Amino acid sequence: MKREERYAIEARAAAIVQALVRPLPRRWALGLGRALGRLLADLDPRHVAIAAENLRQAFPHWDEPRRLR
Repeated sequence: MKREERYAIEARAAAIVQALVRPLPRRWALGLGRALGRLLADLDPRHVAIAAENLRQAFPHWDEPRRLR
């Protein structure tokens, strides 16, 4: 799949998620986002490790629990 096609699919998916989440109360939307984030983190540990390393380098004064929350 070409990069442009992938970006177009991702943009459509983001628009659908936004349309579904927008009418929800803020508390529900945050809970849903938290749950989806945990699910995606379990499915893609490589990118979680990259993000954790980036945060470690950007914020060396943060303790690990703060970086991983």
